[in-house]
Amino acid sequence: MTDMTILIPINQGIYYRYIFQTDIFKKLQKEAKKIIILAPDKNDQFYSDIIFYDNVIIEDYKEIEYEEYMNSSKLHLNLKRIRNFVQNSKFDISTTLGHHKIYKNDFNSYSHTIISRLNFWISNFIIFFARRIKVIRKFILFIENKLFSPDIHQDIFDKYKPDLLLVTSLGTFDYDQFFMRQAKKNDVKVVSVILSWDNTTTRGYP
Repeated sequence: MTDMTILIPINQGIYYRYIFQTDIFKKLQKEAKKIIILAPDKNDQFYSDIIFYDNVIIEDYKEIEYEEYMNSSKLHLNLKRIRNFVQNSKFDISTTLGHHKIYKNDFNSYSHTIISRLNFWISNFIIFFARRIKVIRKFILFIENKLFSPDIHQDIFDKYKPDLLLVTSLGTFDYDQFFMRQAKKNDVKVVSVILSWDNTTTRGYP
């Protein structure tokens, strides 16, 4: 690992504490050639306890650009919402079913246009069958990966040429999915350090 450059995007305090206030960072800092941290405000004094390391660099996390990108396509939002409620129904997915029930109840508690209700029914139709048919789950991922993979941080990949991307989810926390897709396009390995034991089974299809 001594010759590796590691890219770590951090956009929430809990992610930062989990990685940088534990032995995870101590191990990485000692062995990595360079650690590139992407943070919403790289000049925040919050990072003062790690920035003094020679091999640690903090760059801007373009969170607003990701948010604007994600909200720019209704298809993208629908696919993401569908994936949130999809898991293999051969297993116990009671938590996901509960989340989906809450979503449906919230939707039905307000009046909607015919178009929005049609979209709601179609989405639930896809969710029902995606839980039961693996090829549908894979197809949803294929469409997302193919159509919604922005190069928002390509300048970081070009500048530092990271060997490894470290994220805290399986692509279910915004905006890990975009970093993972961009890493794949740049032939960068991805490692997920799971933030909590239940995150692999309660946040939809990874």
